[in-house]
Amino acid sequence: MLSTAKCLACNRELSIEKFSKRKNRPIERNSRCSSCNYHINKSNIIKKGKDFVKLYHRKQNLKKQYGLTIEQYDKLFIKFNNKCCICKKEETAIHPRTKMVQPLSVDHNHITKKVRGLLCNKCNHGIGSLKVDEGIELLESAIVYIKGNQ
Repeated sequence: MLSTAKCLACNRELSIEKFSKRKNRPIERNSRCSSCNYHINKSNIIKKGKDFVKLYHRKQNLKKQYGLTIEQYDKLFIKFNNKCCICKKEETAIHPRTKMVQPLSVDHNHITKKVRGLLCNKCNHGIGSLKVDEGIELLESAIVYIKGNQ
């Protein structure tokens, strides 16, 4: 195994530890050293603006996690009138870092990967906790419990 690699940005021969690891890629390490990567990413944010970079990452995340384009997400957003498919309310959860209202979460079956709709943070966590992808028995049991103890 190689102990050094050449950075494609600065052309320096560096220890392999100076290159960040890449997940789910054929090449284990990034082609640029961590220092060059940091400076290139920072200059892209300055050149293109934070909004561009946020949108870029949002698009990448939607495609990677759910197989959706931003246009497909927007169609779902319009279809459900910017409301959660379960409680029929708009999202109110605030993102801890940006301090802005979070977008509705893409609800999907974790086994089949099929997208079901858009959910608010509370409903998304609720059905996630009840493990509905493994079957609805736990959800049905919770409904019986709540109805019986009102």
